[in-house]
Amino acid sequence: MDRKDIERKMLKLWKATKKDLDIIAKDGAVLIKKSEKYLKEKSVEGKRKLEQTALALQKEKLSYELGKAVAKLPKGKRSLSTKANSILAKIREVNKKLRR
Repeated sequence: MDRKDIERKMLKLWKATKKDLDIIAKDGAVLIKKSEKYLKEKSVEGKRKLEQTALALQKEKLSYELGKAVAKLPKGKRSLSTKANSILAKIREVNKKLRR
């Protein structure tokens, strides 16, 4: 085998290899775009769930504080104090946020 034969064989091999590499690169780019989209969707979904959980915990804390404020009221007094009313307003606000 002389040098030209080797060069021709290498050229043939390189053409086939180059086609395969181009296909792999295109498939890789498509896969990366799909992965990016998936990760972004999951990130947004996770953030939304985390916000909902934080609001639910905030509501629980406010309910606890409301119970403490109502427990301090005298037995004969049925109207809520200003503190209890402000806590109720906060609970309503959190409920509105939770419904979104």
